[in-house]
Amino acid sequence: MRRAVLFSAEGYTGKNMGMTFCQKCLAANEIKNTCCSHCGSELISPNIPAYLDGDLAEFYDDEVSARLSFLERQVEHLNSKLREVLEINQYLVQGLFTNSFKASLLTGYFLRNQGRVQEAERCFHRSIHLNKRSVSANLFLGIMALEKQRWREAISFFEQGLAIESSSAAVHYMVGVAHYLSGKLGKALGALQAAVQLDPLFHPAYLLMANIAFKRGWKRKSQDYLGRVIPERKGTLKWPVTENGMGQLFFRQDENLLHQLGEDQSLVSYLLREISQGS
Repeated sequence: MRRAVLFSAEGYTGKNMGMTFCQKCLAANEIKNTCCSHCGSELISPNIPAYLDGDLAEFYDDEVSARLSFLERQVEHLNSKLREVLEINQYLVQGLFTNSFKASLLTGYFLRNQGRVQEAERCFHRSIHLNKRSVSANLFLGIMALEKQRWREAISFFEQGLAIESSSAAVHYMVGVAHYLSGKLGKALGALQAAVQLDPLFHPAYLLMANIAFKRGWKRKSQDYLGRVIPERKGTLKWPVTENGMGQLFFRQDENLLHQLGEDQSLVSYLLREISQGS
């Protein structure tokens, strides 16, 4: 029988979190369980040395809680992707391929997910030829251009999407990311400011604005933008964030920026909207 790890704060501080999670299938279990009630894997409690107490124990407790929270977010993300696939498949089953534009758009979407980029690009170009007001085709082409470091081409596609969907904070943000990656920080800041004017709670834009301000040496302004994203004294975070801490944060953001943009739910939401519209 495959073994799974039991996550519990009980061994650290005496707290009982009420449930544990199986590492194999992530199903929730009661603390008293010895085997996962969903997949049957053995739940093994981690052996934490008895001398870990006081502040150090509290640190481990926070660490476990943070990891559980991360796992829950990952599961929710996977569930969201599954719902998207099921919804798209439903349209296919209903005879969607009788519409050339929608067929081309969906084919491009699936080819991109399979890593067949050139074929996907041809499908999205054909989608725009069939429907010049396709926001999703322009956005997908913009993302793929960014992945190939074709900055000007990416900006052009995003701006075409913006001309159709001018009230979208997400599309303004994509324009800002493209300018940022191409090194045009001033233009990036302008696009990001337009995004937060449309949606004052659009946190990715504030985070990138903080990054740009930091790179330009505007430390106070960078802290102000960052404060829109990270509330004061949230969890174990010390505020204000040190300059070194901000540098590390923005370095990680730069590393993950393109991947996160490619996973933006706006891409799929526009696609679903376009394929659900009448023929």
